[in-house]
Amino acid sequence: MSFSRIAGSLMRHAVMLALSIVALLPLYFMAVNALKTEVGYAGSPLGLPDPATIENFARVLGQSSIARWIFNSGVLTISSVGLALLVSSLAAYAFARIPFPGADVLFRMVSALMAVPVIAVIIPLFVFMVSVRLVNTFPAAILVYVGFLIPYKVFFLTAFFRQLPASILEAAILDGCGHLASLRRVVLPLSAPALITMAVVSIIWVWNELLIALILLQSDSSRTLMVGLTVFQDEFRVNVPVTMAGLVISVIPILFVYVFGIRYFVAGLLGGALHGE
Repeated sequence: MSFSRIAGSLMRHAVMLALSIVALLPLYFMAVNALKTEVGYAGSPLGLPDPATIENFARVLGQSSIARWIFNSGVLTISSVGLALLVSSLAAYAFARIPFPGADVLFRMVSALMAVPVIAVIIPLFVFMVSVRLVNTFPAAILVYVGFLIPYKVFFLTAFFRQLPASILEAAILDGCGHLASLRRVVLPLSAPALITMAVVSIIWVWNELLIALILLQSDSSRTLMVGLTVFQDEFRVNVPVTMAGLVISVIPILFVYVFGIRYFVAGLLGGALHGE
């Protein structure tokens, strides 16, 4: 191996190490400060906790509304991601396997919606939800979440469905399967890595989303965990360790989801990359 290739490899590893440190530093800051007292944090924000304490977690879990906020986030996340996956799978199958007039134009229009930022439409959405009296209700947030999730899922799943062997679908049709049966019995099982990839990414986004939930879910009984933590942070605005403890609690469910789906997540990304080649 030449010196230039060794130097290039070392440089790439150094860059990846630096990026990993940058990505992990906020998690480190959050975790170590969640175990500190206020005095310990003021003395050394980046140092290890000395002494460590779990009092901050006790204060967070002692809040009467924390269980409700976690429940609300769970309901919204599961409902939004599940509904978006259902609609997107049907649409992606139609784009990928059912020729119909205007399919390319419609697919480009749906894909273009990925470029629309939440902040650009949140005011019209709020006005509309007020007019139909859906503010402070879960259907309002679920519909908005699904609307933003569908373009990404349709774009990704259409590409994945198109790479499936046509012979398998033809065999299913010869066996008497219609389009819905082919989708349920053949396409979806073969597309498990792509579906789980989309589910993991979407769960992380909906669980951590703040702006939509903050605007549409304003009552304490309908708040999500992220919105509740902003109020909680205001209550304990001079107590950073307590706030960090709340954030650690909010991250734990996402870590379980990521650990469960990482194998499928990588497989889905590799499948998309191979298709792109």
